[in-house]
Amino acid sequence: MKQLLDIYRHIIDHGRMTGNRTKYAAKKVFGYQARFNMLEGFPVTTTKKLHLKSVIHELIWFIQGSTNIAYLKANGVRIWDEWATELPEIAYDELPYQQRVQMFASLNGVSEEAAFDHFHEISTKHGFHVANKELSANGVPTKVERVVLPSGEVGPMYGYQWRHWKGADGKEYDQLADVIHMLKTNPNSRRIIVSAWKPEVLPDESISGRNNVHNGKQALAACHTMFHFQTAPATNKERWEWLHYQYEAQGNDLKDSDIWRAYYEIYVVKSETLSDEEETELLNGLGAPKLLLNLQLYQRSADAALGVPFNIASYALLLHMVAQVTGMIPFDFVHTFGDLHLYSNAEEAILTQLTRDPLPLPKLKLNTAVSCIDDFTFEDIHVIGYKHHGKLPKIDVAV
Repeated sequence: MKQLLDIYRHIIDHGRMTGNRTKYAAKKVFGYQARFNMLEGFPVTTTKKLHLKSVIHELIWFIQGSTNIAYLKANGVRIWDEWATELPEIAYDELPYQQRVQMFASLNGVSEEAAFDHFHEISTKHGFHVANKELSANGVPTKVERVVLPSGEVGPMYGYQWRHWKGADGKEYDQLADVIHMLKTNPNSRRIIVSAWKPEVLPDESISGRNNVHNGKQALAACHTMFHFQTAPATNKERWEWLHYQYEAQGNDLKDSDIWRAYYEIYVVKSETLSDEEETELLNGLGAPKLLLNLQLYQRSADAALGVPFNIASYALLLHMVAQVTGMIPFDFVHTFGDLHLYSNAEEAILTQLTRDPLPLPKLKLNTAVSCIDDFTFEDIHVIGYKHHGKLPKIDVAV
């Protein structure tokens, strides 16, 4: 993928070495933009292997709106383990006297009425403290455990803000559902935006991510802070190209298709004399969407070696998924960076990638029966024809 290599060259040529919150120095630039056209192929790095299983499961987890990594762990994805709470936070609540008597009845096989009569007599003669002592002597606890915060929590991170944004008005906003509704009902709007940047839940950088979670904050300040959808009319040529993409992604030989033959006659040998209106009518009959869907991500902080390839694939996948459920053609993913950096421990791996030639991009195949963003599962998503170069030197995550 040439755009990724261009990012690396830009940092190496123009970046300045600086310190940061991690133990590794970083060479960084401020402000950069890359563009990926989905009709050219699914933008996954080919100069190394990207762990697509983690990309797909993480995005599904975001869409679920969860704050707990249980789904990721159940599917063998460990990328959030470093920031998640390890042990549950337990509180102990005092048990009311009445509830303790009811427990006594249950533990000793007597009726609640008999138990209450018995302890009423004791408390009347000797006081409640004696009744409570007898309850304890019979194995009735004085307190009960309550899980305040389960293990595996990362705080109100991306998915939570996407699906459960808490407004100052006390309402909860499902931003992802809202933008999908806007794309269906008002696709020309310039306000089709989802934000993950919320100042009141930003973590305190002087303490660990896990401690921040215990304080009700995010484990990690959101790096990809907002994304913005935009639509545009598709040309007939772009509609043909999307039909080609879909046909090939389903594993068909394009040269044997009616879609290819019609395109060939119109655009290659130019022997077909269809008018624009006739061509549009033909495309409508083939089910080609009429609108392009574009997506721009603003990423305030970007780890070029480990994070950026992952982020590109993740948001390209999101673009495809939203395009499918809104009946549009996924077109441009625009990746806009704020602080774009390359950690010193990753330099060898990056230089190795720059010696490698990018390979042809694969295609993304989605289960076309899925019409709701919440219904996508891992089994509905396939990257077809992914070829990549061999292993690189290991890079540790800069924490």
